[in-house]
Amino acid sequence: MKKTFVTLLCALLLMAAFAGSASSDAFPAFLSVTGVVTQVEPYPDMEGWYYVRITDENGGPGTILVTDATCYPFEREVGEGDTVTAYYPAMGIMPMIYPPQYTADVLVAGVPEDEIVFVTVDRFNVGEGWDDYVLVSQDGMLALRINEDVPVTAADGEAFEGALEGELSGKNLVVLYAVTTRSIPAQTTPIAVIVLP
Repeated sequence: MKKTFVTLLCALLLMAAFAGSASSDAFPAFLSVTGVVTQVEPYPDMEGWYYVRITDENGGPGTILVTDATCYPFEREVGEGDTVTAYYPAMGIMPMIYPPQYTADVLVAGVPEDEIVFVTVDRFNVGEGWDDYVLVSQDGMLALRINEDVPVTAADGEAFEGALEGELSGKNLVVLYAVTTRSIPAQTTPIAVIVLP
């Protein structure tokens, strides 16, 4: 009980620090960690859950918890030696342990080598002052031009209805794209969009 209280208190203090230093709109809704897989092991008593042990970009250890709610834009199978990127909520509660443990909302693995594909995970809202229907990421770095040729699905793979009628605004999205303009925000027409629950 005491450990839980201390963890919650630390999380609240961090949130207050972020809120006091700048507008919350300046921060992405998701953060990420990238690393090389050193071990994959099942999570006890939870079917479909597992731990991915990694060595991160700085050479430090880390653990990614993959649950049955984790979204996979590409490959689901993860093995030793693979490079993976996990996206997790920026304002989520993390256990205060070492090595750090991240609960993955999105796990990017197995990006096709023959294609140039970038991934952004963030909350998107309708951009103010744009001529067309454009969605802008919460961190203000990416603008999406959605048209009828862009496949938009829910995390379970089902088609997402209402993408062109404003239903994507305010949603957490996994955006796959290849080319952007050299502007701020960078503009792109995505290859695909996945709507997180």
